Formats: sequence, C-alpha cells, structure tokens
Amino acid sequence: RSTLFPYTTLFRSTQIQAEVSIATARATDEAEKVLTERINEMADDVIQKVNASTAVITEKLKAAEQEIARVKDDIHYERGSRKFMFLSTPVMLFVRIVLTAILLIK
Repeated sequence: RSTLFPYTTLFRSTQIQAEVSIATARATDEAEKVLTERINEMADDVIQKVNASTAVITEKLKAAEQEIARVKDDIHYERGSRKFMFLSTPVMLFVRIVLTAILLIK
C-alpha cells in the first residue's frame, strides 16, 4: 500500500459526495417540476369539474326560479278568483231572491 491511500480515498469520497449532491439536486429539481406539472393538471381538472357543476346547478336554479314564478302566478290567479267569488256571492244571492220573488208573484 501507498502512503497516499488515505488521501486518495478521502479525495474520492469528497468527489463522490459532490457527485451525489449534484445528482440529488438534479433529482430534486426534476421531482419538483413533475409534481408542479401534476398539481397544475389536477387543478385544471378540478376547475373544469367545478365549472361543469356550476353550469348544471345554474340550470337547475333557473328551472326552480321559473317554477316558483309559475306557482306565484297560480296563487295570484286563484286568490283573484276567490276574491271575485267572495264579492259576487251576495250579489248572486240577491239576484236569486229577486228572481224567486218575481216567479212567485206571477
């Protein structure tokens, strides 16, 4: 063995450590890029799904609003006809009494 053996081993181990550090940094950078790309793709997918769900919910909301408007119109019409019948009932009773009296007098 040479007397330089420990120094060459030390130099090699320092060189290996430097190469390992460089390889680790490259791998970390590459992994970060891949993860960033995947996260962006997933975020885009989520945004598309949310937009699609929002469109469906908006359509259902519009349909519900139209149904509510129809029901309100029906209630208003029904209330109007009830009011008419309420107000016209005494008049119709009076007309009936008058007609009955006329027919009885004849």
